[in-house]
Amino acid sequence: MATKIFSGLIRLDKSTARGNRSEVTAVLHVNFYRQNFQDQALTIDLHQIDAGFEFTRIHFTGVVDQVGRSVTGQCADEVMRYWGHIPEIAKYCRLWERWNDNEKRIGTRDQTLALEGVFEIDFDDYEMWAKSYLSDVGLYSDRDYVWGSGKLIEIVPVEILSEIETVVENIRAYGPILKMKDCANA
Repeated sequence: MATKIFSGLIRLDKSTARGNRSEVTAVLHVNFYRQNFQDQALTIDLHQIDAGFEFTRIHFTGVVDQVGRSVTGQCADEVMRYWGHIPEIAKYCRLWERWNDNEKRIGTRDQTLALEGVFEIDFDDYEMWAKSYLSDVGLYSDRDYVWGSGKLIEIVPVEILSEIETVVENIRAYGPILKMKDCANA
């Protein structure tokens, strides 16, 4: 069972969108949950986690509304497209892309680092490309963990949790410009 320990809701006003786009708004949401494992699991460093271990799970989501089009769920790229010029929003999106769903990693730390920044490819081709690339560099199987064969846990450092909370608070400092609302246990 998971217990929500932090919830931040951010509403982005159209007046701050790049190019002052009158037709675009967004709602962003981040939650931290304390959760216990029911079974054994592995971390991205392939350390065993016993049943009952408690960790913090992070989940980001959003909705970007435009006239005739809405993007929901994992839409950090759309948020960056319209509000990425605001430093705290850009930082929020980088944290979103890095730490979202930390309990569902498909690669070890070494596999993930090997794939990071090599080049972008559309999602449909990513799995095939990643398997091929990791095989080429000798990391498709890392200490007997085959990339993509299961979900690994990435433990989030306390400093990152604090950083996310601070970014949400800093966005609040923009006040009415971003029409931000932070809801505890929303």
